[in-house]
Order: sequence, then C-alpha cells, then structure tokens
Amino acid sequence: MQCNQAKTHEILQGVKNIYRSEGCRSQDPNKYLKDVQVLEKAVEKEPFNTRYVFYLAQSFRDAGLKEQAAKTYKRRAAMGGWDQEVFFSKYQAACLEEALDSPDWIENYTAAFQSRPSRAEPLYHLARKFRLSGNFLMGYLVASHGCLISYPEDVLFIQKWIYEYGLLLEKSVSAYWLGNYEECLQLSKKILEEPVLPLHIKERVEKNIEWALLAKKKGCINLSIQ
Repeated sequence: MQCNQAKTHEILQGVKNIYRSEGCRSQDPNKYLKDVQVLEKAVEKEPFNTRYVFYLAQSFRDAGLKEQAAKTYKRRAAMGGWDQEVFFSKYQAACLEEALDSPDWIENYTAAFQSRPSRAEPLYHLARKFRLSGNFLMGYLVASHGCLISYPEDVLFIQKWIYEYGLLLEKSVSAYWLGNYEECLQLSKKILEEPVLPLHIKERVEKNIEWALLAKKKGCINLSIQ
C-alpha cells in the first residue's frame, strides 16, 4: 500500500506475530534457494531496486550462503535509501563476516553502529567479541555504552533480548573479570528481575552470582564465569 499524501505512523502496542510453518512453501527445504533464483533475475532486470537487493541478501543468508549474503548486504548498504534498512544491512554483513572469521570485526560492527547510534545490537557483538578475546576493559566499556541506549522506536528487525538482558549480561561478566565483583552481582540481580528470561540465561546468571559471591569473599577469580 502506498499513499503520496501526508501521513503519520506509530507502533501498535500489545500485538504479537505468530509465525507458522505448515504451508507447502515452508515444507520445501530449498525454498530460500528458490527465492535466490527469483530475486537474482529481478535484480538483473532492476539493479538499482533497493528492495530486491535487500531481499536477495536476506535469501542468501537464510540459505546459508554467508559470503554471498555479506557481499549483497554491503551492496544494499552502499545504495542508501531507508536508514533502518541501511543499518540492518551493515549489521548483518558484520555478523556474517564475523561468522566467516573476518579480522575486520571491530571496523564492521563500529560502522554499523555509527550508521544508526540508536541501535545497540552491534555494540552487543563488539562487547562479546572483546570479552571472548580477553579484552575485558573494552568489553566493559562498550557494553556500558550499549546499556545507555533506550529501546528504539524502529520497526525493522529489533533484537529485543539484547536491550532486555544481553548487554547487561556482557557488562556483568566483563565487570567480574575486571575485579568489580559487587557490580557484577548487582547487574546479575537486575537481569534476574526481567519477567521473561530464557531458562538457560537464568541458570547462567544464577551461576555467575555464585562465582561473584565466592570471588568477593575469597578475592580470587573463577574461570567458570561466562
């Protein structure tokens, strides 16, 4: 639907989408590859159609073709246009190139974040990568900044869990490794206040609290915290 006259928009609260996969198309294991074939022909005819290029990237990704997906997301980002889609394209390209062990993960996630500073998802991945590489200070600083970002008003593919507990968890773990056991405890308790928390995250945070209490008491770091 399209209207060329002035219009407004807002997010309708309380609505949940229930995705079903019972149709014939959903039962086809090659559906994404078939989408790629259709969209490649469409892009060949209309190479400057941003929607076609974006959904071609999406289809490459869903088909498991990471290199082609990353390349196509970058192509879409370079085309400009809708800022949310440009951001998401840069973000997905960064995620895919990380999965492909690209050494440019810092630059890629930073570029995605800088293209839309109201979206914290790239900061979560940056904080996580810094932590896993042993750079707990950078992990802590990046996660701390991410925790300051409010849930966005965007409409395109928001990863809600990152805003609810993902960044808090990264900040808490890096705080622990920096010797800030009390801060780790307080952040972990805050995470447990989240009304809808996946069981594996709840169990992980509860175990982290145990290690933080032990470290605070004995002044030693346990390698099991995560």
